[in-house]
Amino acid sequence: MRQARILTFQLAGDAHEQKNTCFSGSLCAGTIRALYGRAQSGSCSLVGCAACITNGLGAQQSSLGYSYTLSKRTDLYGFYTRVANDSGTTYQFANAAGIGAAASTTNTGYALGMRHTF
Repeated sequence: MRQARILTFQLAGDAHEQKNTCFSGSLCAGTIRALYGRAQSGSCSLVGCAACITNGLGAQQSSLGYSYTLSKRTDLYGFYTRVANDSGTTYQFANAAGIGAAASTTNTGYALGMRHTF
C-alpha cells in the first residue's frame, strides 16, 4: 500500500493570494484525492494613493475524487468540485465552456470518465 501524501502550497498575486492543500492516498485498487483551496481578498495600491478596495474578493474550492485502476494504463474516475465565491468574485471551474458565474454564488460540478494512456 502506498503512503498518503499531503501537499500545501501558496500562490501570491497582485490583488489576492491563494492557499491550497491537496491530499492523495491509496484505497483498494485506486486512489482517492482531495483538494481545498482559498483565494483571499489580499491588498492593493494604486498610483497617486487612490483608494483600492479588495474586500469580498475571495473564494473557496473543495474537490473530492476517486480513480479506480482497471489495468496498468486504464482507470475510471469520478470527481466532485464546489466553488463558493465571496461577495465580489466570480471564480468558476468551467470557464472554457463559456459558463459564467455571478458574484457571491456557489458552483458545483461532477465529472465521470475513463482515462487510457498510450
